[in-house]
Amino acid sequence: MIIQYIEWFTEQTYQDVKEFMIAHPGIPDSYEEWQYLKTKQIADLEARGHTAEKVEVIPHEFAQYCDRMGYSFDIVALRNFVFWKGTKHESF
Repeated sequence: MIIQYIEWFTEQTYQDVKEFMIAHPGIPDSYEEWQYLKTKQIADLEARGHTAEKVEVIPHEFAQYCDRMGYSFDIVALRNFVFWKGTKHESF
């Protein structure tokens, strides 16, 4: 079984993280568009028999993770953080 960890935000945390992240075309401007795309991604994964696990992104935890790991605040760091947190590591 494949588990895919999916970054999950509230509307406020999405805007907070977007403010300090490096711009990337994979990060939509609006929370609604992001939510639509992630909901579709989850449905597609589950339709193929995979497990999609939502991982709540808390802005200060993500920032601390990037600082500790020496990462820029970008999409790669976000995905690494989500995998790290999704695999049940303790938060900072």
